Formats: sequence, C-alpha cells, structure tokens
Amino acid sequence: MHKRRKYLEYIFSLSILFFLPSLVYASQDVVEEWKNLIENYKTHMVVGEWNGAIQSAERLLDLDPSDSEAKFYLVYALKKSGVSVPNWVGPPSSWAYGSVNDRFYVNLAKDMGFGS
Repeated sequence: MHKRRKYLEYIFSLSILFFLPSLVYASQDVVEEWKNLIENYKTHMVVGEWNGAIQSAERLLDLDPSDSEAKFYLVYALKKSGVSVPNWVGPPSSWAYGSVNDRFYVNLAKDMGFGS
C-alpha cells in the first residue's frame, strides 16, 4: 500500500510538472487576447464600425461572461448601432459589482440610462 501511494504521488507530481506550464502559457494568451480585443473595440467605436465593436465585445464576453466592462462595451456598441440589448445581458444591477472596475462600468451603464 505504501509503495502504491508513493507511486501515485510521483505520477501526480509529474502531471503537475507538465500541466502547470501550459496553464500559465494559456493564461498569458488570454490576457493578451483580452488586451487586443479591448484595443480593437475602441478602434471600431472611434471610427463608427459598430458591428466590429459588437463582435469584439461579444468575444470579450466569451472569455469572461460575467465581466461588467465587457457587458458595458456590448451595451454601448449596441446602443450606438441602434440594436436593442438582448435580455441575457441583464440590467446593470445584475452585473458583477465586486471590484472598483465593476462598479465603474455598472454606474456608467446606469448613468447612460441602460436598465432603468
């Protein structure tokens, strides 16, 4: 029994050794993609390409469906394009409100008249 446990610990350690770097690498890719999507969103908004901005915001929400910033970006682009906001976005009062960043975008959405 003792040898089996040592063997399992060894296998577990090897698994972690090989799996952990891939997680770190993947998370770096996600952070880079997030930054690029925000930059793309802002570029689309500045030049009035609402559909491109909507696609960037939707991709942000694919990465983090609960992110208040991404929800705000989607709402703002939809409003600029004249498209109604889908029900699944929910009112700002239902968005994440845990961080200063969350509260900023929730308050901004409320100030714009969304969800009131």
